[in-house]
Amino acid sequence: MGLGGFIPGDPAGRANGELGFPPAGTMGRITLRLPMPPASPTPYPLYRAEIYITLKPSVLDPAGTAITKGLQQQQYEGVQQVRIGKYIELTLTAPDPATAHAQVERMCQEVLTNPVIETYRFTLEAGQ
Repeated sequence: MGLGGFIPGDPAGRANGELGFPPAGTMGRITLRLPMPPASPTPYPLYRAEIYITLKPSVLDPAGTAITKGLQQQQYEGVQQVRIGKYIELTLTAPDPATAHAQVERMCQEVLTNPVIETYRFTLEAGQ
């Protein structure tokens, strides 16, 4: 038997017991049915973290220096020093406050900051 005997609608693409190929110009369709994860009977509470990241005092801050000089030139004589940093807000779910705190701590140490030149601090509030 030749390969031209493709039967439309045959999910295995067989024609008369042989393997066949769909006609040119048609596309095969694959449907995957993935199991849904079971619904959590009690969803974890939501927490809101506010993270403040700044350069360590020993690290030069050229942007802060430029802003300091600009403010002083505009008659803000009382400005002595400006340090530039980052502010991050994030929400997360966790089973308890200790776990949420540990997750944010790990995010800060491993992803959000460069521990060689930056320091961080954060606040964590439940139910936000």
